[in-house]
Amino acid sequence: MAELKPTGRNILRNTQTLGSGWEIPSGGTKSTVIDGFNVYVGNYSDMPSGDYRDCIYRDALDPLQNVEYTLSFWGKGNGIIQCYLYPSAIVKAVNSQGITVTWGSSGGDGRIPFTLTDQWQKYWVTWTTSKVVAGKKSVIVCRQESNITGHATEASIYGPKLELGSKATNWTPAPEDSLSGGY
Repeated sequence: MAELKPTGRNILRNTQTLGSGWEIPSGGTKSTVIDGFNVYVGNYSDMPSGDYRDCIYRDALDPLQNVEYTLSFWGKGNGIIQCYLYPSAIVKAVNSQGITVTWGSSGGDGRIPFTLTDQWQKYWVTWTTSKVVAGKKSVIVCRQESNITGHATEASIYGPKLELGSKATNWTPAPEDSLSGGY
């Protein structure tokens, strides 16, 4: 794997407002504000079996091959959510709750679970990209999925940050946000 130091640069845009580029699922909101951040709140206690809801940033990046990216965010809720960096991008994922998932050399979707609690906590996942990764990839910061035992019927997320490297650093806006006033 290439030796790259964390840059601290947030690759995702508009993470303070969850504005342009972010898709909030039907029934989800971003009207609550904490510490100047819009909070995604998804409350889906009546979600049909086999259904899911994604808080997503599509085509977030064209990742480098065989490097690590770390996604961090603040969250709370009442069950399991999942994060993804997809499609076909990831060979390994390790999260702040000690879970490790691996895929074959061609890469998987980066899916990794988090068990939320009723207290705000900072969560992170470090993904290792494959040696053949190519093309734009999307980031799902929060998937609430009804067919997972213990799925989160309620989840709140704010302050997502995706950065190059294996360490979650303090939140910063993407440089493009400060240029455009987008945060």
